[in-house]
Amino acid sequence: PLLLQQAKALASELRPWNDLPGTALLPLTRRAPSSESGIRPNAHTAKGRALLARLVPEEACPADFTPARARTLALALLRSLIRSYGAGGETCTDGKPWRAQWQSAYWAALAGEACWLLWDDLSPEERWLAARMICDEADRFVGVVPPTQLQRDSKAEENAWNSQVISLAASMFPAHPRHAVWRETAIRWIASAFARRADLEETEIVDGRPLRDWLTGANVFDDFTLENHNRVHPDYLACTYLLTSQIPVYAWGGLPPPEALHRNVLAIHRTLRLLATP
Repeated sequence: PLLLQQAKALASELRPWNDLPGTALLPLTRRAPSSESGIRPNAHTAKGRALLARLVPEEACPADFTPARARTLALALLRSLIRSYGAGGETCTDGKPWRAQWQSAYWAALAGEACWLLWDDLSPEERWLAARMICDEADRFVGVVPPTQLQRDSKAEENAWNSQVISLAASMFPAHPRHAVWRETAIRWIASAFARRADLEETEIVDGRPLRDWLTGANVFDDFTLENHNRVHPDYLACTYLLTSQIPVYAWGGLPPPEALHRNVLAIHRTLRLLATP
C-alpha cells in the first residue's frame, strides 16, 4: 500500500526528459541534474515502480494506478536514466553524464535492478545501454582495495552500496567473461563493509577463504558500533540493509548469495536496537 500510494503521488510530477516522448524524470529540486539529487530519486522511483509492475496483483491496485501504469512509468524513467548515464554518448541536461561518481554505483544498481525486472520490455539498444551501465560501474572496483576507516567517517555504507552493482553484474551476466572476477570482487567489497578489528585475525572460512584474507582494514569497532559524521551514528548501523537487500538479486540469477552478506549483521542490529530504542 505504501509503494502504491507514493508511486501514484509521484506520477503527476514526472516530466519528459529532453522533451523526448516515452521518457520521464522527477523535477530537480536542487543541485545539478547529473548529481545525486538528480539521479538517485529517479533510480529509486524506477525500481519501486518496476517492483509494483512485476509483483503486485491487479486486484491489489487502485483503478487509476494499475501494474500496467507502473510499468509504463518505470520504463519512461529507465529510458532517461540509461541514456543520460553516458555509455551511448548522451548526457544529462547539464551536459554531463552521471557515470563514475562517488555514489553512481548505487544509483546504477537501483536502476539496473529495475531494468532486469522489466528486461523483456526494453529494446535491444536499451538492453545494451543498461548492460553497459551495470558492467562499467562494476568494473570500477575490480582490483581496487576497499577503503576502511574507523574514526569519524566509516566507509561501511559506501563499500556496501558499491558492492551492490558488482553483485548485480555477476548475477545478471553469468556467461560474461568477467563473471568470476565480479563475483570475487563483490565478496571482497561486501566483506569489507562492516568488518571489525577482530575480523582481521579471523580464520573462519567465509566464501572459501579465511575471513581475514578478504580484509585489509576495519570499518566497525569491536563492540559493533561505527562512527559517521564525527559520532557514533545509528543511521549508518542500519545500512546493513545494503548487504541483505542483495540476497534477492542472487536468487534472480540462480546463484548462492555470498556468506559475507550476513557477516556481523545480526550483532550490529542488536547494537542498533540498544542505541536507538531509548
